Amino acid sequence: MNITQCEQTLQTQYDTNSAQLDNISKLTNVAWGKDKASCFSQMGQTDHIKDFLTNKPAYEAYKKTIPVQIVTTQTTQPTNWLQQERATVMGHSDTILMYTGIVIAMVVGFFVIRKGLRLLYDMLNASRMIYLKINIPRNESKEDREQEKELAKDMKEKI
Repeated sequence: MNITQCEQTLQTQYDTNSAQLDNISKLTNVAWGKDKASCFSQMGQTDHIKDFLTNKPAYEAYKKTIPVQIVTTQTTQPTNWLQQERATVMGHSDTILMYTGIVIAMVVGFFVIRKGLRLLYDMLNASRMIYLKINIPRNESKEDREQEKELAKDMKEKI
């Protein structure tokens, strides 16, 4: 946005709601939106913006003192800087995401290789393994106790 467009949009917003003069930040946000930084650098500080809205001669005197070259370099510089910073942040997030994926893949790979080596070891030792089946009674039943008592009585009788 050039300075005349900034001035026009600010003036129309001020004409629709002149009560916002006390809150310049809100007035400029509504009027300029995403171009607020470039319009601020072209028009100057909040005092100069108030002069533009209320005291036009003082603003015109200030406007004549601003070199045109400085205004144009200031408007292009923040955009390029912002784009460079955004690209840097995106590059870092991609790098972090890539390293996180590599770490996760290494952990999963470690467990898969470990499981595979254990399986291979078990398969190689399968021929040497001996299986035993051991049966252990869980509890003695009443019948088992009665049979033991009868055997003990029989042994006494025989003796």
